[in-house]
Amino acid sequence: LKLNPFGQVPAVDFEDGRTLAQSNAIIRYLARDSDLMPKDAFTAAQMDAWLFWEQYSHEPYVAVCRYQMVYLGKAQSELDPNLVQRGHAALDQLERRLAETRYLVGDGCSLADVALLAYTLVAFFWMKSLGASDALARTVAVNAITIGQVFYLLNSRYLLDSSFSLSAHLGNSYLPLGIGAVVILQLLFTYAPPLQAMFGNEAIPLRVWPWLLAGGLLFFVVVEAEKFVIRRSDALRKVVTAVETGT
Repeated sequence: LKLNPFGQVPAVDFEDGRTLAQSNAIIRYLARDSDLMPKDAFTAAQMDAWLFWEQYSHEPYVAVCRYQMVYLGKAQSELDPNLVQRGHAALDQLERRLAETRYLVGDGCSLADVALLAYTLVAFFWMKSLGASDALARTVAVNAITIGQVFYLLNSRYLLDSSFSLSAHLGNSYLPLGIGAVVILQLLFTYAPPLQAMFGNEAIPLRVWPWLLAGGLLFFVVVEAEKFVIRRSDALRKVVTAVETGT
C-alpha cells in the first residue's frame, strides 16, 4: 500500500521517491514524447479508447481464462462459459479491427498495440496450441530456450561492440564446435526415441523450426539494439562497464 494505495500491481517506484500505479498510467508516462504516443489529439484519444477497452473488455476474460488453466490447472471445460465466450468475443473484435488496418490506431504502432500485444499473442498461440499435446509444447519450449541461448552466446562475443559482423565470430575456433554440439544434442533430445521416453518429449514438426529460429534471430537483434543504445550514451557505457568489471 505504500507503493500503491490501490493495493494492486503493477506500481513503479521512481528514483525521486514518487510512485505511479495502474498499468495504463505507467505506460503512458513512460512513453511520453515517444513515437508510441500519437501527436494528433483525436488519434491519441482513439488510442486511449483501445487502452480502456483492453482493461474492461479484454484482460478480465482472456487473462483470467489463461490464469485458471495455466496456473490453477483447470481444464477448459471447467472454465466459466461466460468468461470463455467474452474472451473469444474480445479476440474476434481485435481480428476484425486488424483485418481492416495494420495497427489499432493511425498509421503506426502506438501504446494500444503494445498494451494488447503480450496478452493477445500469448492467448492466441496458447489457444491454438490446445490441440497439441503437453509433450510437444514442452519440447518446443525447451528448444526455444536453447536457441535463444545460442543467439545470446553470439551477442556475448563483445560486451558492447556489435556482433553483427561475421568476422566477430571467426576468431574463436571452439564457437562453431560448441554450437554444433548443442544442435546435435538438441536433435537427439527431440527425435531420439529413448530420450523421448526418458523426458516425455514429442518430435517437433519441421514447419515449427523456422519459427523457432526466427524467434532466436529476433532476440539477437533486440540485444544488439540494446548494445547500440548503450554505445551511444557515455553515461550508460560507463555504468555497464563498471558493473561488468566490478568497479
